[in-house]
Amino acid sequence: MLQMNEYPRKQKAPPAAPRRQGARRPRADILRQLKEIGLELFTRDGFHATTVNDLVAKAGISRRTFFRYFGSKEDVVLSWIEDETQAAWPLLLDRSPDEEPLTAMRRAFAKLARRHVHDLENTRRWMTLIFGTPSLRARFDSEVARCQSKLDAALETSGPGDRYALFKVRVQNAAAVAAYISAMQAWIAEGNDDSLDFLVSAAFDALVPEQGLHENAGRPGRRRDPVQLIPNESERK
Repeated sequence: MLQMNEYPRKQKAPPAAPRRQGARRPRADILRQLKEIGLELFTRDGFHATTVNDLVAKAGISRRTFFRYFGSKEDVVLSWIEDETQAAWPLLLDRSPDEEPLTAMRRAFAKLARRHVHDLENTRRWMTLIFGTPSLRARFDSEVARCQSKLDAALETSGPGDRYALFKVRVQNAAAVAAYISAMQAWIAEGNDDSLDFLVSAAFDALVPEQGLHENAGRPGRRRDPVQLIPNESERK
């Protein structure tokens, strides 16, 4: 029982739980930080001179954490290509059935080029790093070939009576990808921040439309199937 002049004591609030040490940061934050640090160190010190230890020291993480996200330092650079692929894929597939593949690709790559307007310097640094490092360029070419194969299948629109539809799609896709890469290389070499859109457009202007398949149909002599690039046994003899 309370006595006079006594007041009930306030209950003390429970102490706040201590902040857990080593709590995981969001995956997206770590990925973004490692890409930014990788680009900084690779550009400043050189790709081969920069080690995984340099990356983790700069990022303030452990090697174990690094390898949870990337299998190697090459994968840090290649992740930029994956980002490009993910951005390009819906653009490349946004095509009406009656639109020529080359026209659709030109439109898609023009949109992809415009994505870099607000980040031209980092785009140039990534591409310079990739094209200037043989091991990265080999990985880049392999990724391009894989994506191009998927694109061929996605854009195939072979109709009845058109024997060369798939062949035409493959040729136009290969030409479009080569045109875009050539434009990027020229843009890097020129060092002109405002020229990327122009060079992509100029690269596609340089592609001469294929005219020979059906025009040659009436010419004398047996017409060779263009898909049959390897001669058969009778032709070898």
